[in-house]
Amino acid sequence: MFQYQPAVLDALATAYQQAAPDTPVNLESLRHALDAYQTLFTTIADGIRQADRLSEPKQRQFARERTYTRDEWFDQLPTHGRLNLLPPCDWDAIRRTGRGDGRTQPARGSR
Repeated sequence: MFQYQPAVLDALATAYQQAAPDTPVNLESLRHALDAYQTLFTTIADGIRQADRLSEPKQRQFARERTYTRDEWFDQLPTHGRLNLLPPCDWDAIRRTGRGDGRTQPARGSR
């Protein structure tokens, strides 16, 4: 489960608002992605328990960090939650709004 660092999500939200202010995608939901999925994880674990044929389910988390180049970061963004609803023209505008100096964007991976 990908979890944004707050500063990275803030920068994305700023670029998004400048580039696509009329698109009704709420980036705040990305701030609590793990919490949103926890209900699903719990439901699945309950179903496994009810089947009464498997051992007790375990939920594990593995923290890691990865550094993306600017282009890598923008390439993978459309795969995150509701961001896949943005049309290509909005993504092009967001890329133009973002930093153009080639520095890397840090991002926290699976928690």
